[in-house]
Amino acid sequence: SPWRALGDGGEAASVMPSRVGPYSIVRELGRGGMARVYLAEERTELFARTLAVKVLDRAPFDDGAIRRFRDEVRILSSLEHPGIARFLHGGRTEDGVWFLALEHVDGDDLLSWCRSRALSVRARIERFLEALDAVSYAHGRGVVHRDLKPDNLLIDHNGRPRLLDFGISKLVDPGPGARATTRT
Repeated sequence: SPWRALGDGGEAASVMPSRVGPYSIVRELGRGGMARVYLAEERTELFARTLAVKVLDRAPFDDGAIRRFRDEVRILSSLEHPGIARFLHGGRTEDGVWFLALEHVDGDDLLSWCRSRALSVRARIERFLEALDAVSYAHGRGVVHRDLKPDNLLIDHNGRPRLLDFGISKLVDPGPGARATTRT
């Protein structure tokens, strides 16, 4: 992987790429156990837009890490719901970087948004219940998120909850009359 040469201890250093595939990187938005998320721009002759690009960046890239990232791409590409950040593109660049591009949700996490508006407990629960509509949609398609937390629920500037980060989600196939099993 091109990331391996950047870091020590197998982790990509704080070097921010200038591009990932067709996307120009603007700044880092966040990082997790195996990936970083960047604010990026896509520009063509006809349009320009901002988006979020998640990059698998922590070496070593064992088969399990790559499989989980590919599963996230497959899962997100199958989900179309107004409460889930929209999948735009994913795969591997010519220089070997695994990535996925998503709609950029510009907003605050659920708890920060509620606190900044001094919402009552009842109003907070009502907002959370709105977010659960996206969770229910995913469950109806056999996807279990497995990382529901306030940081993965952003409230956009229209006040709409948006579910993010399907990095450890799983597809389940209950089968007729059987317990749910995880696909690998």
